[in-house]
Amino acid sequence: MRNPRAYGTLLAILLALPALGQDLPAAPGRSPENPSNTPDANTLIPEAPANSISPAASTRKSPPGPSPTPKISKTEANINQMRLGVRLHEAKTVALRDPAIQEQMAWVEAAKTDEGKRERLIKYYKMLYARIVKIDGSLKALAKEQQKGIIGSIEQKNIQKSVLIEPD
Repeated sequence: MRNPRAYGTLLAILLALPALGQDLPAAPGRSPENPSNTPDANTLIPEAPANSISPAASTRKSPPGPSPTPKISKTEANINQMRLGVRLHEAKTVALRDPAIQEQMAWVEAAKTDEGKRERLIKYYKMLYARIVKIDGSLKALAKEQQKGIIGSIEQKNIQKSVLIEPD
């Protein structure tokens, strides 16, 4: 039956049989005596797949101990990270209003050499981030990470340190 019209004719006959009150022919492997899903010996493929999960696997219990923490979606994790960033920015704004921090920045700007300014900036940022952690202790890890990045960008790792010319 390679003719497309033959497929159409066969389909029309199969669809019309129930309308005429006649039952469809029995599927292979099923007979009026065996209407269940259990296959006959004559069929090659069973109608319903066998249970692929072993009984031992379904009776396994979770290991004792603390229950795993619920997974957080990427969106929620990003929102939490943004909230931490906002809290860090608010704490930094409060810390920058501190007169001791402002005085330290004036001392940094008064440096006469680049190396002197670098040394003073490192002290300034250490003081600033210590103040931020004092304002909001829950930001300690994030503040430490940012402080490390800023101080790392200030330090000169590839140049041999010279003697500081200006006095403190």
